[in-house]
Amino acid sequence: MTTPKVLESNTTTMPPEAARPLRQLKDVEASWEARLAQARAQAEETRRRCREELEEKVRQAREQADRARSQRVEEARRQAGEEARRLLETAQFEAAHLPPMDESTVQGRLSEIRQVLFAGLEDEGPGGTPRSRRR
Repeated sequence: MTTPKVLESNTTTMPPEAARPLRQLKDVEASWEARLAQARAQAEETRRRCREELEEKVRQAREQADRARSQRVEEARRQAGEEARRLLETAQFEAAHLPPMDESTVQGRLSEIRQVLFAGLEDEGPGGTPRSRRR
């Protein structure tokens, strides 16, 4: 039976010229890691700045929309007030220029108004059959 060979390490030192490419590789690797870290930091700063700018623009847009909505509401109130004032003035003018009426004239007008309002309407009895109209 054979015994396995033990690997023996070479304890001799490496000549300086052989280590130079390894040092250069490590220097290049360190340089690229630094560049990558810088690029990541710049990307994060850009993302943060863009997010802040977007949030500011959204805030400004909301404020502008609120101002526009308030202006529309105020304009609608103003127009409604003007329309109400015109209607009131017209009603007051017409009321002031109505001919005087006695009680029988008022009752006659009310009767006419009721006839117009209830024209064609009939009370329905059981089963949907029309009842005679009251007069």
